[in-house]
This record gives sequence, C-alpha cells and structure tokens, in this order.
Amino acid sequence: MAYAVEAQLAEDRTDEMPPARRKLLDALIAANNVPKTGRELVDWIVGKHGHGLTRETCSRELNALLRDGLADRIDAGQGLVVHWVAVPASQNGGQGNP
Repeated sequence: MAYAVEAQLAEDRTDEMPPARRKLLDALIAANNVPKTGRELVDWIVGKHGHGLTRETCSRELNALLRDGLADRIDAGQGLVVHWVAVPASQNGGQGNP
C-alpha cells in the first residue's frame, strides 16, 4: 500500500511538469544511472519522440530538475562537458526515478 501511495505521488508530480522537462526526466531514467550529456539526452528524445529540444530549453529544464531534486549535475570543470543523472526515488521523496 505504501508503494501505491509513493507511485501516485510521483505520478502527480510529473503530471505537473512541462512536456520538455518530463521528456528529459524520462531520458535520465532510461539511462539507468549512466551519466549523460544534454546532447545525449536530446538524442534519446529524438529517437523516442521524433523531435529534439533547443539548447536553451534543455538547459532550463535540466536545471529545474536539479532544483527539484530529481536530477544531479556532474561538473567536470571549467570548459568541460556537464553530465546529468537521475536522482534515485529513495533520495527525492519517491518522485521520478524508481
């Protein structure tokens, strides 16, 4: 029963997300904790949905996922590519990544 409640909370939370944010979260979850660049995430979205996201939209929505505790940013240093991973549900109150 607790699982059903957590699943419902996660579903309610993602229903409120803008479509681009939800697609990026789906791409992060599909990556199975393998860090991905924004470009790799958008490539996954293109393969699944047939369209991409602008760099600005990708950046804005990944930062929103970070702010909401649903994604984590791996910054390798100045001038290097940033990687992203989904935060496990056990660390974000049952939202997003199972």
